[in-house]
Amino acid sequence: MGSVVSFIGISAKNESITDIALVDLATKVEQDLLNTKNITEIVKMGFPTKEFAINIREDDMVRYNTSFQEVSVAISSQNLNITTGLIRGNSQDMSIRSNNRVLTAQEIAEITLRTTQGGERVTIGDVADVNLGYSESSQKSSFNGLPAVSFQIEKTKDQDIEKISNTLHDYQKKFNETNPDFQFDIYFEFNELLEGRIDLLTRNGLTGLILVLLFLGLFLNIKLSSWVAFGIPFSFLGMFILGTFYGITLNMISLFGMILVVGILVDDGIVIAENIYAHFEKGKTAKQAAIDGTMEVLPSVCTSVFTTIVAFSVLFFVEGLEMMREMAFVTIACLIFSILEGIITLPSHLSKKTVLEDNKEQRFSTMLGLILIIIGIGSFISGYYLYPSDPSWDVLFPVALFLFGIYIGLAGFSKSPIESKVRALADAFIKWIRDDVFTGSVGLLVGKKRKWYRFTFFIPLFFTVFVISMLINGTLSATFFPNIQPDFFTWTIPPERMKKKRKNSLKKLLLY
Repeated sequence: MGSVVSFIGISAKNESITDIALVDLATKVEQDLLNTKNITEIVKMGFPTKEFAINIREDDMVRYNTSFQEVSVAISSQNLNITTGLIRGNSQDMSIRSNNRVLTAQEIAEITLRTTQGGERVTIGDVADVNLGYSESSQKSSFNGLPAVSFQIEKTKDQDIEKISNTLHDYQKKFNETNPDFQFDIYFEFNELLEGRIDLLTRNGLTGLILVLLFLGLFLNIKLSSWVAFGIPFSFLGMFILGTFYGITLNMISLFGMILVVGILVDDGIVIAENIYAHFEKGKTAKQAAIDGTMEVLPSVCTSVFTTIVAFSVLFFVEGLEMMREMAFVTIACLIFSILEGIITLPSHLSKKTVLEDNKEQRFSTMLGLILIIIGIGSFISGYYLYPSDPSWDVLFPVALFLFGIYIGLAGFSKSPIESKVRALADAFIKWIRDDVFTGSVGLLVGKKRKWYRFTFFIPLFFTVFVISMLINGTLSATFFPNIQPDFFTWTIPPERMKKKRKNSLKKLLLY
């Protein structure tokens, strides 16, 4: 059994549509979807079970001197679907089947019951009425109060969920245009959850890049912050290369790992870059600052990253959590490439004086730089709103606006007096936080004037006791897995209890 991809349904638009017409059309839809080759596994739900009702007429039974058993034997003997053997070959095997099943009421009525001595042929239709109906114990479903049938679309491990989703949407559009009396609906689609995770990962990644560029650009410089931000795409690209050999796919588990790790990828790069910049400000050459700054923090940075790697590596060996191995692989691979980029690639780029120095030629005035920044922000926002929901060739123009906005905005900021003025304000703010606020707070806690340092022991102890007491008295409950509200549910009600009042109450309950 494959994993669930989608739940779809076909419903009638008016009450005059019979169950037979609905089921016949749904059977055709099932075959059409299977013929697309992108969909190979379909589970039917709410399909009434077809049943042929054979009502023997008493007068005709006496007239032809027949019995119930004779009718039953005649139908079963001439309605066969059995395997009779297997022919084995060098390249393939062939199965021999006898398929003589009847599928309509007319075909059953024409089954020969017996042949008289005079050559007259007596058929089932001569002694009985044959009608096509549905079993009383079969399932029935409705959508918005009208008859409906449902399908559960599943996929194998090698199938692409996006191709299946596109196939369903294309068929839905075609079906609704050609069948005015029926409606094709997609109730639930797993691909939407997957795309939501991808969008969340994209937003988090872009937010991380912007924050790194913004804050490091303010306190250090733009070029340095750009090389630090490069660690995010570099780590993901390296992870995807390794992932092709490991066999990972873009799924909910692997995307969760990417979302989890994107926030810690540049931590080591920020520490290394800031320390290199500090050594450069002390008067060292760019190359010497890159070497000394990297080697000074190398042990602590590597220890921090390797500790996280060891913590996630445990998931490879926990029985029953095999599905979490992809998350562990994604996280560990990204961290490995992140530390490699931080201790090798980043120092090599920061070893150039042009990256670290602040003495830049100011080509633009303050007013022109401000205008360029406004144009850059406007171009970036325009590209964001023009970005299509279904990217194709029309994505080139919004991407060009993105890049143009970034380039123009950075040029207006870094090549005008605006950068030095903003950086001076940022340095003054950091100096105030460090010298006035932070220094005073630390001096108070370490007990230079009073013995306030005792609070640093009793406050965490108080919180520990408080949380333990909450667990003991049940205020803070514990569970193995949270009770997450489902996207859909099944409600089974016996038919004899489905009176009109109960139906109205059920509709009100579902609406709320």
